[in-house]
Amino acid sequence: MKQTAIPEALIKDIQNEECVVFLGAGVSTESHKPYFEKKLVNILAEKCSYPSTSPLILPKVARYFCDVEDGGFKGRLIREIRNYLDLFMEYGEAHNFATMIHDIIAKIGFLKIIVTTNWDVFMERELNILPIVRDTDLVYWNDNKRQVIKLHGCISQPDTMIVTEDDYDNFVKNRLDSPISNKIKDLMTTKTFLFLGYSLKDESFQIIQERILSKMGKFSRVSYAVLPDPAKKYIKSWRKKGVIIIPSNALAFLRELHDLFIRNGIYFSDDFLSRLSYWIDRCHEVHFSIGQEDEIGFLSMMYQDGLQHSLQDLYYGIRVGKPKSYYKEQLDSFRNKLKDETKKGDTVEISYLRGRVEALKWALEAKKELKLYCSIGCEPINEKEFMNFRKCKR
Repeated sequence: MKQTAIPEALIKDIQNEECVVFLGAGVSTESHKPYFEKKLVNILAEKCSYPSTSPLILPKVARYFCDVEDGGFKGRLIREIRNYLDLFMEYGEAHNFATMIHDIIAKIGFLKIIVTTNWDVFMERELNILPIVRDTDLVYWNDNKRQVIKLHGCISQPDTMIVTEDDYDNFVKNRLDSPISNKIKDLMTTKTFLFLGYSLKDESFQIIQERILSKMGKFSRVSYAVLPDPAKKYIKSWRKKGVIIIPSNALAFLRELHDLFIRNGIYFSDDFLSRLSYWIDRCHEVHFSIGQEDEIGFLSMMYQDGLQHSLQDLYYGIRVGKPKSYYKEQLDSFRNKLKDETKKGDTVEISYLRGRVEALKWALEAKKELKLYCSIGCEPINEKEFMNFRKCKR
């Protein structure tokens, strides 16, 4: 498959944690190729007999739906949206389809801030964090942690959702100077934005962007948008507004970006995650099968505790974007603790720390096999050595 040409300046901004990802509906349930037979907008249009001569645009359809089906109220509309999103939560294959891009973003820890207009909960669930939805949530902003800002609200808080034309009009009139909008303006002034699955036609975004351009002019930060098969005219018009379009689809772009960091030794690969999953299961299986009726069995179980804790930390951490450098620091820390405990002579604590160290060494040194047992001297050994030692003792 043809590789995506990623601008060097963008790569540098990402590595320096100066890039904000802006996710649109095209990277989630509303991909250009729908998983289910119909997209949300088509489902709503059919249910309210939306005029075929009118533009098939979600805010317009949603407004018409509310007027026809619910006397202008939004309760029935939100239920329809909720039922639609539930399909992607209920079926594993559908969920995988909707979260492929979220999964890769989560693994690239350099992408610390994600802004989205999507109402689903996929991005925050991949990162296992609480999102910024309401203005009051900004009180808990932490520059040292990853953040998800939901510009158009969240399905878990229906009163925050911007769906209909009326909602958009209200946003433009009353919320463009809200704390969340001001936070995004600040980010657009100081960071490089990367748009994924976003058409750039959203009115609220265009107004915010134009305000930034009017104040910063040629000093504005350049943004990037990944769009499949963009017209040359479209590329030129957005270039004048400070947005460089990268011709690609979001999934291919992110895979190439992630692979680039893997090749440079910054992140672990997905293949390693598969191996890691195998050894977690294998270690768990061994842990409950060896018994602790003798000293070597007991010490091996303590050693396996250490192995499992480091392996599980690795698996979870890699999935949420922790780089290899983070685990090198962990390895140094556990090695120092092991030295201290070795001086004290506590074989139980030594065995446990040996496990923590051995798992991290195995991961960082790319060893093929992980030794799952330890000797009386707390040194890592394989199963054959363990069984031979046990036979000699008996």
